[in-house]
Amino acid sequence: MLSALGLPVGDDDEAVLRAVVMLDPATADDVAARLSQDVDLVRAALGRLEAAGLVQPARDRLTWSPAPPELVLSPLLEHSRDRLRQAETHVADLVDLYHRERASRAGVERVELVEGLEAQAHRLVELEASARRTVRAFQSGANRAVPVSTTFDPADAAEQPRVAGTPSQERTGTGPRTAPAGATDAPGSREVPVASVRTRTRPGVAYRIVVDSAFLAEPAAVTALERRMAEGAEIRVVDERLVKLAIADDEVALVQLSPHLAVLLRRPLLLLADELFESVWRTARPYLAATSTLAAQDRLILQLMLSGLTDAAMAAQVGTSARTVQRRLRALMDRAGVSTRTQLGSHAARHGWV
Repeated sequence: MLSALGLPVGDDDEAVLRAVVMLDPATADDVAARLSQDVDLVRAALGRLEAAGLVQPARDRLTWSPAPPELVLSPLLEHSRDRLRQAETHVADLVDLYHRERASRAGVERVELVEGLEAQAHRLVELEASARRTVRAFQSGANRAVPVSTTFDPADAAEQPRVAGTPSQERTGTGPRTAPAGATDAPGSREVPVASVRTRTRPGVAYRIVVDSAFLAEPAAVTALERRMAEGAEIRVVDERLVKLAIADDEVALVQLSPHLAVLLRRPLLLLADELFESVWRTARPYLAATSTLAAQDRLILQLMLSGLTDAAMAAQVGTSARTVQRRLRALMDRAGVSTRTQLGSHAARHGWV
């Protein structure tokens, strides 16, 4: 502990300090007897601890007492934390410089083709792990690279499906939940084992996610979104099919061009992905409006209905029966004073239910 804080001490000095704390006051002979050490070695350790301000000798220098450790060690601990934070910043700057310089010397590095589902999944995990400030992503359906339902730990399987409003504290990252952009994979596409590519999002990284109707129909999609929202992610929904993409820190983007081909973009081409995301984000509707006066399950059913899911698909996501979904929608229609689901959707949008 003492050497880790930068103090010039020996290997046994911490044991000597602990002995002085327990024997207070203590002579060198007392400490030597307690630790079964040579008394001369103990005296040398006491001298180093005195120089560090951790022990104080009596006037006759025959006995020693400990100084309050929080007064001596807490400032050193905080200084060590500051140095670690500075080192982290310097490492991040060095990484940025490395990629900037390489991109400027070889323009081809601004665009990198990523072929195959497994390569796409791993590059997406790397992209998310490199984010220090923001991650923005489109999540679409027919997710072959990393299926949503496989991104939970085995112990989580019993929890699915879940009802919105009972969030779990476990986070699943953007990478494992979805591949980057594109259309539905071709029939027979080989799915990638995801045990090796699961990741957890980093604290302090702000997430903005847009999902489409096809994503909401995927197994475990609602559970995944629940957990993201519990961690502070902002989520919006669109009805049209999205391309699959992810952007980290305004520095790098991964966009899927086809089921088996994606492209990694760096500046200035990254601006294309940036503009695409922001234009969709501005027009997307919030997922489960926090200001809604409806119960959590009713909000979720409305959101899924607006996204075009069938009663059976809604029931599967909510974890209930199709009959229950129909009954709850009928109750919402009565509450809104309307006779059709289309009218219910319009009423819900006007009155902030979703």
